[in-house]
Amino acid sequence: MFYSKCIENYNKELKKHEDPYEYYTEYLENNKEGLHDCDPFICIEENDTHRIYEIDDFYIYESKNGVSSDREKSALIQNAIKLNADLIYSDSDFVDNTGKRHTPFFKPDWSPDLYGGYDYITEFYAIKKELNNIEFEKINKISHITKVLFHNISNNNSSEIYNKINSCYKTPDYEKERMISDESVSIVIPSKDNPVILEQCLKSIEKAVVKSGLNEIETIIIDNGSTAENRDKITCIIDEYTAIRGVYVYEPADFNFSMMCDRGVNLSKGKYLLFLNDDVEVLDDLFIIKLLHYARKEHVGACGAKLYYPNGDKIQHTGITALKMCGPSHKLSTYSDSETYYYAYNKINRNTLAVTGACLMVSREKYFLTGGFYDKMKVGYNDVDLCVNLYEKGYYNVVVNDTILYHHESVTRGSDSVSDEKYNRLVYERNLLYERHPFLLDEGDPFYNENLLNDSLDYKVFCVPDSERRDYRSKQIEVLEKFASKHLSSSSKNTFCSIDAVSFEREIFNEGDYVSISGWGLINKKNNAIYDRYLCLIDGEKASVFTTAPCVRTDVTEAFKDAKNSKLAGFCAKIPAKLIEKDKGYKYGVIFVSKVTGKKYYAGYDKSDI
Repeated sequence: MFYSKCIENYNKELKKHEDPYEYYTEYLENNKEGLHDCDPFICIEENDTHRIYEIDDFYIYESKNGVSSDREKSALIQNAIKLNADLIYSDSDFVDNTGKRHTPFFKPDWSPDLYGGYDYITEFYAIKKELNNIEFEKINKISHITKVLFHNISNNNSSEIYNKINSCYKTPDYEKERMISDESVSIVIPSKDNPVILEQCLKSIEKAVVKSGLNEIETIIIDNGSTAENRDKITCIIDEYTAIRGVYVYEPADFNFSMMCDRGVNLSKGKYLLFLNDDVEVLDDLFIIKLLHYARKEHVGACGAKLYYPNGDKIQHTGITALKMCGPSHKLSTYSDSETYYYAYNKINRNTLAVTGACLMVSREKYFLTGGFYDKMKVGYNDVDLCVNLYEKGYYNVVVNDTILYHHESVTRGSDSVSDEKYNRLVYERNLLYERHPFLLDEGDPFYNENLLNDSLDYKVFCVPDSERRDYRSKQIEVLEKFASKHLSSSSKNTFCSIDAVSFEREIFNEGDYVSISGWGLINKKNNAIYDRYLCLIDGEKASVFTTAPCVRTDVTEAFKDAKNSKLAGFCAKIPAKLIEKDKGYKYGVIFVSKVTGKKYYAGYDKSDI
């Protein structure tokens, strides 16, 4: 019986690797949903698009392109009552003609600007009867339940579904916004000792301003201490770009992005403030008009453009998400924008918790309402703090994905992970952000669903294997070290192992720095599903043993055709850095322990150090 349980657990773990959403629906969802039996729901009306049901004080609208069970309808109403919602909607997915569920849409909380371009709500929702004919934007309390309660019917794959959403998105008619060309905008650019890249920035701005017909633009460059030579160069450069009315403010001081921006604001006159890094390059002549389209809306706080890394289409910024496990992050960073990702999140304009200060527009009135940038955050997270302040005041921030700038990132100050000093400062400022806005850790990002992984740049279901979790750490297993020390030079029959990659990784919150070691190990001609794998690091005659997390390795399976259930022969160890001596060369090996008999096998190290 225990042997069969091992095989069952192996197949369960394999499913988590190969089809996380199927794993979610089979092993997690039923426990989470809490669905209860209920009386059948009777359709009271049917129109071209929906089936309509009536229960108590609510109407339920269900798209004719999909289905929900009576239990799921009941769960929607129960949550509407519990949350005292005027309108409530749920998450959804798709089901193919074999009954297999796929492509879940774990939705954000109410996002008016997303809804304005793409209707992500009306496939399945409940609304109070007295509000039935009111526009959603005028409804006071719109709630969202993070449960998949509706299933669209489609055999299309995820890419096809995402591309269809992108093609259905209603892009704002920016040409109609030419009437706002007289709006006054102050562009604030902190800069120091970067005359060449600053000129590239100013040249691209002026080109956009002239071509889009904007009349009331001023540019304020705040320099915190360029050399005398660069100061003269910058002065000459600014004089060349008359259409953007450059003002140069030279005040030597330690770098403090927040204070430099605030200084620029205090010298500015514009009704709207546009904060730009000196290392951005405008690619879209209408970018200011597109940002103004949103910044002028009463309910919008800050808005920002999509940013690319230079000379290509790799995404640097398409909105900032506050991930509970690793802090504010640029989702989809380094991904090619030639693809359409999770529900077209990289293509359509949508609400997001924050946008980057490298390109951020906000009205002067709303900026001062929040107190502006927080000067205790000198370098990092000041943009996130400003945007969260706006959110807490009731405003919605927007990433405008249909306008793009190049961001020559880190030209000015380098990477924050280069030195301990920079890294420690970043950690301090991140902790300060959470002290000021504790709901981000307690409740999470309202525009990022709790069912999505909280430590990934991709949009993955929150049930990935341990090997993909950044917070996973290997444990030291001292009881196996004596066994390992006795077998350092004698591998068991048919045992094999290899190390593929070793890297040092920084901690996220409080897990500590770690060394990531990935490789594979198996016993040929045996059922590998019944064995746990442990990594041995060998220093002379001493061995340290650590737990590992399994990974799929189809290449190993192909190479060892006599090994049964070997798809999970790969492993990843994430060993706390304090347990490994820096710059020391270790040999390695793998211990296999039978879950059925407890018998141990050993795969000896090769001649390579790690």
